[in-house]
Amino acid sequence: MDCDQIGTLVDAAIDEHSFSDVVRLRHHGDVIYERAAGYADRANRIPNTLETRYGTYDPFVTGCDAGVSFWSSCRPSEGLEFSVLSNTTDGVWPIVDQIRGSVEG
Repeated sequence: MDCDQIGTLVDAAIDEHSFSDVVRLRHHGDVIYERAAGYADRANRIPNTLETRYGTYDPFVTGCDAGVSFWSSCRPSEGLEFSVLSNTTDGVWPIVDQIRGSVEG
């Protein structure tokens, strides 16, 4: 697995699809890629950061609903863990496709 290639592909997908939220990838527990993109508050043009929190709580997602797309994958035999969460734009799917293509291809 080429960690730099994954980062390059995910960056391109984020930019192409105007993704607005956070992506974090881990390998054997170490963060190999993380990026916050877009706005936490579009109306006031406040950018997302890795520390962005909404309201007075830290969201913990264990599933999904009609307004949120979430994808998480853990492959213990390879030491890989991926999580992508979005409630805007195309959702997680373009980003997930790039990650999966990099890992599986």
